[in-house]
Amino acid sequence: MRIRRALATAAATAALVSGLSAAPAAADTGAAAITCSGWGTHTDVDDWDQVRGDIPRAYIRSGPYAACEPPRYTLAPTATVDISCYVRNDYGNTWTYVVYHVEGYIFHGWVFDDNLRYGGSYRAC
Repeated sequence: MRIRRALATAAATAALVSGLSAAPAAADTGAAAITCSGWGTHTDVDDWDQVRGDIPRAYIRSGPYAACEPPRYTLAPTATVDISCYVRNDYGNTWTYVVYHVEGYIFHGWVFDDNLRYGGSYRAC
């Protein structure tokens, strides 16, 4: 899934770059715009993934950044989650929107794709 996403991203970037004319460079502030809300809920799940077994835990967060605290839920290794779609944050990292059912409760939010065994969703949100 991650290879398909990388190829699609590279193709889209190449098409975008070839269609742009030169523009003045904007000032680089060096800081990412970390926002933990406003990412929407994406409960139209179409696949599943699993937390990697070689990490102690993964977190479901309110937004696609590690700085989005506190975690909504802590997932144990090998936990299976329903997945919806992914986004790329300002650091270039991809996060997948997940829905997790446990003991009558439903938790939903964003999980860092590197924490998922199969790399998360291949469908952009």
